[in-house]
Amino acid sequence: MAAASQETFLPIPQNKLKHYHTTRQVGEILSEIDLDHFERATTKYRKPSYQRMFHKSDEWQISLIVSLLCGMTIGPIILSRWVKQSLGVNEEPIYEEFYNIEDGQTRLSALLNFRNGNLTTIYGKYQDVSSTFDAINLQIVQIEKAHPRIRDSEYFAELCLNFQYLQESTPLSASDRYWAAQRAPDFPGSPLVNFTIELLNGDMYRERFYHFMGFPKLSNRSKSVREKLANAVAIISCAWKGLEYANTKYYNHAPIMFCEISEEDKRNIINVLKKVFSILSTTEIEYARQPDERFATIYNNPSKFLGNIMNDIRTSEEDFQVIRRKWVKIINRIRKESLGCGKTVQKYLDENVYIHLTTGNKRNCSQEDFQSRLDAINEWCR
Repeated sequence: MAAASQETFLPIPQNKLKHYHTTRQVGEILSEIDLDHFERATTKYRKPSYQRMFHKSDEWQISLIVSLLCGMTIGPIILSRWVKQSLGVNEEPIYEEFYNIEDGQTRLSALLNFRNGNLTTIYGKYQDVSSTFDAINLQIVQIEKAHPRIRDSEYFAELCLNFQYLQESTPLSASDRYWAAQRAPDFPGSPLVNFTIELLNGDMYRERFYHFMGFPKLSNRSKSVREKLANAVAIISCAWKGLEYANTKYYNHAPIMFCEISEEDKRNIINVLKKVFSILSTTEIEYARQPDERFATIYNNPSKFLGNIMNDIRTSEEDFQVIRRKWVKIINRIRKESLGCGKTVQKYLDENVYIHLTTGNKRNCSQEDFQSRLDAINEWCR
């Protein structure tokens, strides 16, 4: 008789989500939808904050609509059900039910564009086929809380995780993942992401982040602005925890994403930022920004200079005036010499400063890589 297996397995965790399969007509959904205002929408169907903006060509949208009109399927739309309770004027409970679009907002955006008269198919515009179009049944997967004891914040966090799994075929960028962890009405969010957005959008440092690093006011509505969050998180987490986090990779930051940031931590981060901006201000005072210089690209990525600068500020026992003098001298020499030979700062670094380093040492963000770059800079400065 075969010996019993000694292998043990984890028990399946208690699910926080349950789902149902149903159908709804296109006309019913599109008549009660708002895809522009995200969590500020008041319609029955809404787009959650972690969804991205719509970016599809007219050709793609028309092809989708034609396939529906021809009886094809476009895959299920995944909705999460929410019920909010409030009190009326006479203290009676009022229940509001709405649905967040977890997957399918791109397809629904295309259908809405057609319904609004922005697209024309080989079968005509919306008004030519409205009765057929509005009556089309879409497959729906409806997600709900697995049981009523689950708090809204837990439900939201689980939906964020579910959203990331849904996007594996079209991977989320690091910034997309960070935006999914921001504070929302029913979700406290990541202290790191929240504090990063607070610092970059607050009155104290917003102008300096924009002036020196090219970071506009952060928003998850605009694709070009949305993508800045990953670099911003890298800068703030490096100022908080050190070189280990001076990179944009989401999974590298996972261990600290939901760690509390104490008031003392915040003061220390702000102190590092003040000193960084003091260094950058001095570089510009001593060597003015040149017309053709891509100034912000020098400082908006911690892997170039900021990582080692912040590490110096955080760990060096030297007086800050000495640290500032050193980095102003290094940065301005590189700025002048790169401009003098018509190269970007990164190209100049690769070809003149980091010339003996491996490709990994030039680009990666481990402490060893940062130290290799710093050693090369110190050698070059002699």
